[in-house]
Amino acid sequence: MHKDIRFQAIFRRMKHPAFCLFLFGSLGLLLGTLLAAHADASAVSWMRRAVFPPVSIVTSVAAQLLPFLLAAYAASILRLGLLYAVCGCRLFLFSYFGSLIWIAFGNAGWLIRFLAFFPDIILTPCLCWYCFRRTLGEERVRQDLWICIGITAVTAILNCLFISPFLVKIM
Repeated sequence: MHKDIRFQAIFRRMKHPAFCLFLFGSLGLLLGTLLAAHADASAVSWMRRAVFPPVSIVTSVAAQLLPFLLAAYAASILRLGLLYAVCGCRLFLFSYFGSLIWIAFGNAGWLIRFLAFFPDIILTPCLCWYCFRRTLGEERVRQDLWICIGITAVTAILNCLFISPFLVKIM
C-alpha cells in the first residue's frame, strides 16, 4: 500500500507542466547532440560557411525574437504543448548547430561556437525562463515578454556591433 502511494505521488509530479517542459528541453538537447554526432561530412562542411555571412541588426532581432513571440502566442491561447514544442525545438537547434560548429572547427570550435552563438547563448536560457514562468501560471505575461524583448534587442545590437566584427577578423 505504501509503495503504491509513493508511486502515485511520483507520477503526479511527472505530470506537472514544469517537469514536462524540463523533459522536452532535455530531450531536445540530447537529440540535437546525438544527431550532430552522427552527421555526415556535408552537414559539417556547411557549418564552416554559416559563420561568414554578415546579418543586419533588424534581421538578427527578428530571428532572435521569433521564439519568444511563438512562446507568448502559445501562452496566450493556453496551449502548453505548443510551449513545450517551442522550447524543445529551440534547444534541439541550439545543441545541433552548436555541436556541428564544434566538430567543424576542431580545437578552435569552442571559440567559434561562443562567438557565432553569442545571441543564442544569452537568449536560450532567457527563453527557457520565459517558458518556465508560463508553465507556473505567473500573471506578469506582458512584463516578462517586454523583458525578453529588451534582452533580445540589446543582445542583437551587441552582436552586430562587437561580436560579429571580431569573429570576421579572427576568421
